[in-house]
Amino acid sequence: MSKKRSTFRSRSFQANIQNSELTAPARFDSGFPYRQASTINRPIFSPTPEPSEIRFNSLDMSSSQSSVHYQNGYQPELLAPPDFRYRRESSINIPEPRSHVDVTDYYKYVPSDMTPLQKTRQLLVWIAKRETKQDTTPEAQENPLAKRAKIATNKAKQRIIEGLVNGEINLSWYNRPDQIEQSEEKENPINKSNAKKLISLNQADKLIQAEIDDWKKYSEEIYQSHAEAKDSILLNATFNYENLNDGSMLFNLDKLQQQFFNKYCYKQEKEKQIKDYNMVYSGITQIRHILNIASQFVRLSQRYLDHRLLNLAKQAQERARIIPGKYDNCSAVGIFYDEQEKKKSELENVQNMIRLSIAPNVTQPPK
Repeated sequence: MSKKRSTFRSRSFQANIQNSELTAPARFDSGFPYRQASTINRPIFSPTPEPSEIRFNSLDMSSSQSSVHYQNGYQPELLAPPDFRYRRESSINIPEPRSHVDVTDYYKYVPSDMTPLQKTRQLLVWIAKRETKQDTTPEAQENPLAKRAKIATNKAKQRIIEGLVNGEINLSWYNRPDQIEQSEEKENPINKSNAKKLISLNQADKLIQAEIDDWKKYSEEIYQSHAEAKDSILLNATFNYENLNDGSMLFNLDKLQQQFFNKYCYKQEKEKQIKDYNMVYSGITQIRHILNIASQFVRLSQRYLDHRLLNLAKQAQERARIIPGKYDNCSAVGIFYDEQEKKKSELENVQNMIRLSIAPNVTQPPK
């Protein structure tokens, strides 16, 4: 009975602790007769503790309660185990302030027990999360490329936030040498070589452009001279070009040209040249025909000779494989040549050789 009563008292004690709204020190009965009651301070863990000098309204009751604990000298690290304190130093996982809190007031919600570096990290984490949540662009109005860019940007933001929370990003500015004054900027050697090439190319471009301008100038002068010469000729020419003949041409030529024409370009000479040309052309045609026939004859002769050489090579190869007989000793093949008789003679020769190798005393061939 006493055991059940003690169990009931312990359960009621836990229920009272969980449902109690008191923040001041409280006394309670442990439920066991041999234990003495002790005075404890029950802490209330708040995600957004605030300093004591800041006043809050009734809507921010949790922050005001946590500030009371900081006034009383409460420090969560003193009650936390060592491994928890180590995690607290290496990582930050404090919920961000409420949405109605301005970003400029975030420093008021940072716990005072943090180091300056941890406070900086915590402020950066809260600001980054707030900026991530403020992107409210509707996805229906974005094109696929903008959606992909937005997804990649969100992933990069999440990685940065995780790095700040886990302490992977170093924010300390101590013991860093100022290399800006010691460093010396040098021009890229590729840029130097490209600048030299640009200078040479510009010079070559100027030379080519000047040459093009000269060509244009000279061509315009030539066109002008040609036009003037053509105009002067047309003014002096009064004859009709459609009914042009040798007489009109001789009338417009000077004396020296007329003498040359009469000496070398008369009509009989022209007819003779035409006849000679026709004779030479017909002779060349006949020569081409004869050469074509000769080339065909040479090609056929070469083909016949190749065929004969191939047959002779085959015959020489066959004679090298067989035993010579009476048909092989003939100088020329007669009209009574028989292939079957030749094979029969070769077979008899083979049989004679076998017989002589087995029985050398036998002189008569078998019938």
